[in-house]
Amino acid sequence: MYRILKRRGEAWLYDGRKDCTRAEFEETVRNLGLEEDIPLPLQIIERIWPRAHVGYKTEVFYSGKIGKAVKESLFEKYTVTAEGAFIQIELRKT
Repeated sequence: MYRILKRRGEAWLYDGRKDCTRAEFEETVRNLGLEEDIPLPLQIIERIWPRAHVGYKTEVFYSGKIGKAVKESLFEKYTVTAEGAFIQIELRKT
């Protein structure tokens, strides 16, 4: 990504958080407007979410393998933010 981005370019990556709380999960469903579009009841989705491959536990993005990879990358600026049931990684090239 670093190589192909232009100067001052940004890359945004999103991944699911296996350890999001019920409130964060419900907030994400509401924010995405999925409440009526989801054919399965929310309770079933909640049970599937932690077991499906929807990402890693939050700490992996901050201090684990992914966090270390981001810190050691060529990107001069970056942020890692928990956003509801997802994690957002913004990488900026200066």
